[in-house]
Amino acid sequence: MNLSPPPHPVGLFPQFVKHKQPVSLCVRERKTLSNDFSITNIDTDAVVLNVCGPKCGPQERKEFSDANGNLLFTLLKEPYNIKDTFEVQDSNGKKLFCIDSSSLIRIKLTATYTNPMIQKDETIVLKGTFGQRKATITCGEAVIGRISRDIVDSKSILLDTRAYALNVAPNVDFALLAAFTVALDAKYDDGSFSEFITDVLEQDAP
Repeated sequence: MNLSPPPHPVGLFPQFVKHKQPVSLCVRERKTLSNDFSITNIDTDAVVLNVCGPKCGPQERKEFSDANGNLLFTLLKEPYNIKDTFEVQDSNGKKLFCIDSSSLIRIKLTATYTNPMIQKDETIVLKGTFGQRKATITCGEAVIGRISRDIVDSKSILLDTRAYALNVAPNVDFALLAAFTVALDAKYDDGSFSEFITDVLEQDAP
């Protein structure tokens, strides 16, 4: 993966920043009405996070819980919102930060929040593609994560589900980067572009 640790621990949840080596996760869609996700460690197949959405209602809502079922935060996207923004709330419903998105040929997600481990604001930026759904995540000049669709296995084919490989640098909050991965998938589901057309445009883009 060739991901080096950033100059300081990055993220919101210290319990997910303790790894001293890069971590590889599988973010897999579960075939449910609310498009839930299971997030597992690729090396051990252990579940590290679960993502559940509402069974009905117009609001796009994803609740992120740890392996023991403890709610960590919720990712919200209001329908018909002119500003294409995801809001992240803590387990008590308090706003933590927003993920702002912009897209034309390529997609960009940006979030600024206060890092409790250094008591300073920091900004994470995801830049990726619609059709291939690949992305690089940075904090300042440091590359802290990569997302790809490299996982194509019998489970994905049999269940007709999507699965992403999320590679996370050491000392980086993998729960936070998982939220960016789910937001990227939500942007794809918006249906702004067909996968075929965007693949062509991306090949021609500088």
